Amino acid sequence: MKRACISLVLLLSGVPAAMSNPDSGIVPFVDPRIGVNGGGNVLIGPCQPFSIVRMNPHMEKPHITSGYKIGARITGFTVTGVSGTGGGGRYGNFCVYPQSGELDPSKRLSEVADEMAELGYYAANLTAERVKAELTSTEKVGYMRFTFGPQAAKHILLDMTSVIDRFRSRPSDGRCVVAYGVMNDDGLIEGQGVFQGGWGHNKPYILYFSAKTDVPCSAFGAFKGGETLPGMRVITGDNCGFYMTFSDSQPQAITVKIAVSTLSVGKAREHLLRSGDMDFRQALEENRATWLKYLDRFRIEGGTQKQRTLFYTSLYRTLVMPTDVTGENPQWQNSEPHFWDYYCIWDTFRTVFPLLSIAYPSQYVNMIRSLIDIYDHEGWLPDAWVVGGIARQQGGTNADVVIAEAMAKGIKGFDYDKAYLAVKKNATVPADESWDNYQSVMAGKHASYMENGYVPAHRISCVSHTLEYAYNDYCMSRIAAKMGHREEAEVYARRSMNCYNLFDSRTGFFWAKTEQGEWAENFSPTFMDKSVTNRYYYEGTPWHYAMYVPHDFAGLIRRHGGARAFEAKLDSMFIGKYYTQSNEPDIHVPYLYNYVGAQHRTAEVVRSLLSTRYSTRRAGLPGNDDSGCMSSWYIFSAMGFYPIAGQSFYLIGSPVFDKVTIALENGKKFIVQAVNNSEANKYIQRAYLNGKALDRSWIDHSEIARGGVLRFEMGDKPSGWASDCQMPIPM
Repeated sequence: MKRACISLVLLLSGVPAAMSNPDSGIVPFVDPRIGVNGGGNVLIGPCQPFSIVRMNPHMEKPHITSGYKIGARITGFTVTGVSGTGGGGRYGNFCVYPQSGELDPSKRLSEVADEMAELGYYAANLTAERVKAELTSTEKVGYMRFTFGPQAAKHILLDMTSVIDRFRSRPSDGRCVVAYGVMNDDGLIEGQGVFQGGWGHNKPYILYFSAKTDVPCSAFGAFKGGETLPGMRVITGDNCGFYMTFSDSQPQAITVKIAVSTLSVGKAREHLLRSGDMDFRQALEENRATWLKYLDRFRIEGGTQKQRTLFYTSLYRTLVMPTDVTGENPQWQNSEPHFWDYYCIWDTFRTVFPLLSIAYPSQYVNMIRSLIDIYDHEGWLPDAWVVGGIARQQGGTNADVVIAEAMAKGIKGFDYDKAYLAVKKNATVPADESWDNYQSVMAGKHASYMENGYVPAHRISCVSHTLEYAYNDYCMSRIAAKMGHREEAEVYARRSMNCYNLFDSRTGFFWAKTEQGEWAENFSPTFMDKSVTNRYYYEGTPWHYAMYVPHDFAGLIRRHGGARAFEAKLDSMFIGKYYTQSNEPDIHVPYLYNYVGAQHRTAEVVRSLLSTRYSTRRAGLPGNDDSGCMSSWYIFSAMGFYPIAGQSFYLIGSPVFDKVTIALENGKKFIVQAVNNSEANKYIQRAYLNGKALDRSWIDHSEIARGGVLRFEMGDKPSGWASDCQMPIPM
């Protein structure tokens, strides 16, 4: 027993020097553990920006959408996954499990100890197997290094049929339909799996893999269920895989490399062979070098250790999804960029795309091109596009917002004419409303909205759909104006006022109406239907949607009785704790004090949310990260300005750092400085843009794109700065 304990200690202490002494720059400030618990649902394992390979520990059921759960036993390590999503799970494919002692495919289960996660790296000890597991990845290849304890038989099992399944015990949960694999004479294990289920749609999808170990095995075979089939080179089924056994004379550390493709086994093999002799440490170095090219676009000075960690971890999270499968689209082949896993634009149009527009416009353009390409082949711009299929629309036709914003900001590189036609279809052609029992749509707008000016109460999410459709119409009007179609622009500008068809002046809230134009019964400002039907509002209450009129805040303020009455309404929302940071519909609301000359209240609310709703704990996110939406909210708010998505300007908040330098793709730099900044000094006293006094609490994208310096002088009391400024007129 004593000898065994000593061996285990030695095994657990074998952390690479690069892990125990991370780089002195950005690397220490990325903590993949933040948000893995408490509903954040983010990946703890390694990936690269927008990569298909997103590795993660795969825990016993029930597990969350990432497949990970603190304190649960592990069933292996998967190569694919999604980060921060809700609903039913996806991916979790090609699960690898190291096993010591007796080979038994039915006993792939172990407690986990000594977990650690850093940028591009994950490690843990599987106590039942006396194995240390380490993960890293390149864009297309996952690396798993398993260090076995001494004096034990060594096996590695590859389950070709694993999925994130039974998240909510529904028939639509993920499952493997069938898998097929071959153990080749050269030691490569290759195959494919047909998978189905998960959030958004039930369309089957196929993933392909090619895998090998850096050490040749001494024996091999297949397994099906719990049965082992020694020497078997070909296997197929819905619960099957391969195993490899290694002799005592072979090294204790064995690395498995597994490449993934959405196109073919041959493409997966190509990715694997292209990695050549790259070992685990070299792959980790490449992973970090790739990440640093993205993360280094932002340099921060000042702030606390917690704030710096949250900033760079949030930036990391923002760049995980969607999945770049350019050149490997299995449905059609062309030269256009292609992305899977927009989970979904209803979340990401608000903060993720605006952040891309500033620091990563090339990626922004590629994503828009992919959306237009989907329109070309599928007939619609999707709100969600998951593993090659249009998925359920949550709100409006919000790809319209993404495209309108790019045009408003003067971002080039995509076909404006085709984008205009795609958005116009959303505005003019009613959706097919027959796809499910909940009266929802996959793409487009409800016909009733186009006919009556609102979605009636018998349709799910009728109020939230109406509000979002109205803003989508506004975006259509701006696109039409950009393209020179003035009369058409006026038509859709008028139609964007449909939002007020559901504004009840008696209550000051938006509420449902019947087809006959009567108000629905039983109004309550906190009404929320938590069933799958989302009656009246999608994932929200009248409070959460009370301020969703991004194109006409001035009109909304008038309907509430003017600036002071609207300010009181905002105060009521925060004092009464009706605001929620954990979901998207109202996350812009803290910045609306700018519209009534109370910028200091935005500073107070935003600083409070940054410090209380975000932390460096494992439950450090306010809710589902939603493909980086909540993370990018933190980034903008910590820098001190926030986008109104679909438009070209940003509202001023309260910066937490002394200095943020953004390296723009055009070679220029935009710098935000906060002089005399501290936790107490949250209020802007004076502001300067490129040395000239700035008396407005907003800046335009063009002012960022030209480069320059936005300088704030901070103090511990409200100064009245920008209290009488003119707010931007939406363009």
